[in-house]
Amino acid sequence: MKLNTRIYLIGFILVAFTLVQCVEDNKHIEPHKRHFPNNEIEQEITDEKAEALHLLALDAYDRKDYNESINLLKASLLIEKNPIVYNELGIVNSTIKKYDVAVEYHRKGQEIDSTYWLNFINESNIYLRLNEYKKAEPALMHVSNNSKSKYWKSYAYFYLAMTYYSDGRQCTKAIEYLDKSESLKNDPGLKQVYLKFDEIMRHYCS
Repeated sequence: MKLNTRIYLIGFILVAFTLVQCVEDNKHIEPHKRHFPNNEIEQEITDEKAEALHLLALDAYDRKDYNESINLLKASLLIEKNPIVYNELGIVNSTIKKYDVAVEYHRKGQEIDSTYWLNFINESNIYLRLNEYKKAEPALMHVSNNSKSKYWKSYAYFYLAMTYYSDGRQCTKAIEYLDKSESLKNDPGLKQVYLKFDEIMRHYCS
């Protein structure tokens, strides 16, 4: 059974950037926006009890009861080790700014399944929020080099474009990867973010 899953999207990460200065600290970054690319997810949670706990954890997260969400996700893992649940644990811990813990969970999910691309995308998201751009690159390159999905490649390319633009305004690389991710303009959950970033970057890089 396919499950609703989530990906953190950097919401207009560069909207608050000035066009001539680097970001001074994380207070300029807008809160994450969730995106649900369910049609692009092949993995699933097979055990019914593990699935039920996972869904309860999603509900607790939406209610901002993050401790309950974490406990339910850990209980789910005791029944079935699954990259989906590790990804959720990464998201919850990132939400409460426990970034080191979040990265650890995403990497555990990567070890279990190196083709569950959300754990790689969300790990890189954390580093982008922390302005640690070079640390974001390996996870994104893994997706772009190994995924057979045009969707996930485009997602990785888009994040790489943001990475290179944010890391010293590397315009040539940023434009190259943004052009590769152009298909995201057709995605309702990403279109506005894509277009806003495209506008800001091309204005600066022109």
